[in-house]
Amino acid sequence: SNQEPRRDGHSRTPLTVPIEVRQAFNKHDSNGTGALGGHKLRLALDDLMLQHSTPKAVAIFRSVGADGNNPISLTEFAELCEMLEPVEVDTEVRRAFQRHDANRSGQLSNSELRAALRDM
Repeated sequence: SNQEPRRDGHSRTPLTVPIEVRQAFNKHDSNGTGALGGHKLRLALDDLMLQHSTPKAVAIFRSVGADGNNPISLTEFAELCEMLEPVEVDTEVRRAFQRHDANRSGQLSNSELRAALRDM
């Protein structure tokens, strides 16, 4: 089957996972287990600029079984991402980032970062 079972018994087609979510998950699933937990889960959420330390986020973590050392699958990670709030970024910082992200990769190279910091 091309569907991954969820803890609640329903299935979700992996193709519906947004590419940026899949990339963040795969980047931190360095051992290839198909699951993220603990520190690696938080790093992946940081990559997506999603809040994971607010009381609401902690409650969401618990609701999807992602608290502690209980790793979650890509599908569960995608669902978690849909529930979490984005990190609030200062407007000036966001504009500087967008201005200097020349290749629109969503990341700044060292030279792009230096130029952005000089402008602030």
